[in-house]
Amino acid sequence: MIEIQPINKNDANYYVGEWHRHNKPVPFMQISFALGVFADSPGYQLVGVIIVGQPCGRPTGADKKRILEIRRVCFKPEFNHLRLKRWHPREDNQPYPGSPTLRNLPIVIYERQKLKGFDDDCQIPIAYDMTTPYKFPSKVLEIVELFTKRYFKNITKLWTYILKKENGRYIKEAGYVCDKVFKRRNRWKRRFVKEIK
Repeated sequence: MIEIQPINKNDANYYVGEWHRHNKPVPFMQISFALGVFADSPGYQLVGVIIVGQPCGRPTGADKKRILEIRRVCFKPEFNHLRLKRWHPREDNQPYPGSPTLRNLPIVIYERQKLKGFDDDCQIPIAYDMTTPYKFPSKVLEIVELFTKRYFKNITKLWTYILKKENGRYIKEAGYVCDKVFKRRNRWKRRFVKEIK
């Protein structure tokens, strides 16, 4: 099973510093929210973080206050999403229509909420979904869009950047379109954009 939930910005930055191949942590003031990805890999543990924040590309025009950027997406170096634990039916536990199968992974999406009578914030499930191990990275980006819609009613676009030499297939599968190729600090990069409806 996979769980995705908001995590502390400092914790997210710590794991970016530990796990990301070529990017450094994001300045705290530029972070809007951060998500943690927990999975059986084996054993239930944090396997990835996503940081969403103010665009570093300095947008101009009427849309400049309506754009957020997925600043970092990184996973534990030894984590392989293709080996995520999957549900195996037993004879006394046969699948029903729409149930998890050998090809499907259940996802539970949590949000922190303050509940009456509790001192600390509670993790409340807000959505359930399914994905396959192959579609897992693009599903993570779709869940970022879900949180963006919940937290920011005025945002109409999400941006993200990757190195030109990187494949970017999971970004395209999540509905993003490459709209710019450029060179910065001796590295060729591509920018991907998705309209939020």
